[in-house]
Amino acid sequence: MSYHFYAPLDYPEIIPKRIKKIRFIMTKYDLGHKPIWNTEVGWLLENSDGAFGKTERGALRNWKKLSYQEAPGIVIRNFLMNFYSGVDHIFWYSWDNRSMGLAEQKGHILKPAAWGYKTAVNWLGGSELKGCTENKGVWVCHIVKNGKNNWIVWSVERRGNISFFIPKNWNVNRFITSVGVSNYLESAEVQIGSQPILLY
Repeated sequence: MSYHFYAPLDYPEIIPKRIKKIRFIMTKYDLGHKPIWNTEVGWLLENSDGAFGKTERGALRNWKKLSYQEAPGIVIRNFLMNFYSGVDHIFWYSWDNRSMGLAEQKGHILKPAAWGYKTAVNWLGGSELKGCTENKGVWVCHIVKNGKNNWIVWSVERRGNISFFIPKNWNVNRFITSVGVSNYLESAEVQIGSQPILLY
């Protein structure tokens, strides 16, 4: 089943509810056994000049505009929410569109969102997503890659970073940021925000 799971006025965490509605309709018409493909999804992505392309046209006028800083995390969270909901394939729109592209200047210059895309592929490619949970705006997704447990955490809190205390039984000592920077953990307390981090 092909569907465009856009969330132009919202953040990716709304997507599971929409996928659930589609699954309900599919089941109603005896299509529940079919896989779901998200064949188009995206947001307005800031360009290096601070503009968003030709967004004055039609419905784009009211769409959420993602800043350079915000975009990588949104891309990663989108992939996580889709896979968490059982979507088999995701197609991002688009590569070089002036309003929604991961790259600008006809695809030659990558935006930060493209690094979020790369990070999502690195984290999730070949991984098994065990599940995601949400508690007071803090999301935790458990993945297994190459036989090892990893956790991806972020917060949807809009007022800045918050403290997250890593459970001892996770046995992690490093983290990777949404743009692929890796470092060692200094303690069991980390600051998390809208940009997911992977703990391993």
